[in-house]
Amino acid sequence: MNEKSEKIYYLNHNIREYKKEGYPCGPASLKALAETYGVSLCLELEYQGLIFTNGGYVKDRCAFFQSAAVIIGLWLGRTDPSVKRDAYRQAMGILSETFSKNVGSYLCQNISECSDFQNEECLESLSQTVIESLDYILENIVRRQSTN
Repeated sequence: MNEKSEKIYYLNHNIREYKKEGYPCGPASLKALAETYGVSLCLELEYQGLIFTNGGYVKDRCAFFQSAAVIIGLWLGRTDPSVKRDAYRQAMGILSETFSKNVGSYLCQNISECSDFQNEECLESLSQTVIESLDYILENIVRRQSTN
């Protein structure tokens, strides 16, 4: 199993475990993605995952998409408002494009067969999409950002 396949397996396994514990798709995806990429979440960010569920319960952006955006924000966030946001914008563009290409949309309402990750094929497809996006962003934007 290659590194990408291992990440997808680990991510899916953790999401299933969180779902068994009663977590809906939002917190399950955020916690599992953070673990997959070794990102620490404070309690406030974990709470944030609750509003991602079912596109904020209005079928807006997919919980996986929102969770990936949090990870990107943690990688590329800024505390100085004078720092340009180009890297973050580029990363979010990649995430949006990859979701649109791989699963048709990043809107929960357009990926309705997932229904809180109950559909295994959809979970697998979303996991692959998120890992593909975040691995690319990590390698081509985040790591380059840190060497500059």
